[in-house]
Amino acid sequence: MLVAAAFSRLLIDPNRPLASDTLVRCDAGGEAIALNAGAVAQDAEGQWDVSAAPEVRRRVAEYWVPFHLCLGAVKAAVRPVKSVLKKLCAHRPSKEAHARVVHDGKQHRVGAASSQHSSR
Repeated sequence: MLVAAAFSRLLIDPNRPLASDTLVRCDAGGEAIALNAGAVAQDAEGQWDVSAAPEVRRRVAEYWVPFHLCLGAVKAAVRPVKSVLKKLCAHRPSKEAHARVVHDGKQHRVGAASSQHSSR
C-alpha cells in the first residue's frame, strides 16, 4: 500500500523526523529554495534552526502531523490483513514424496533427477 504526501518535500519533508535539520530545506544542490526563504534562520554557528521558526511549526501542524496520522491509520488497518495473509501463506510440510521448487510464479515437482521438471 502506498501513502503519498499531497505536498512537495521542499515545503516540509514528511520522510524526515521532526528533529532533522533538513525537515525544511533552505537549499537544494546549492540553489536557494525561494519557498523557504525566511522560513528558517541560522543560529550563531551557521546551523539552520528549524524547530524555532513559526513558519516551520505551522507547516508541521498543517502538513507533517496529518500525514503521519494518516500513515499510522493505514499501518493499523494493514496490520491485521498482513497477519491473516501470513497465516494463509505459512509454509506447511509437504505431504508429497517430492519437494516442490517455486520460481517465476510456477510450481515444479522435482523428481529423482533435478534437471527434469514437470509443470503442474
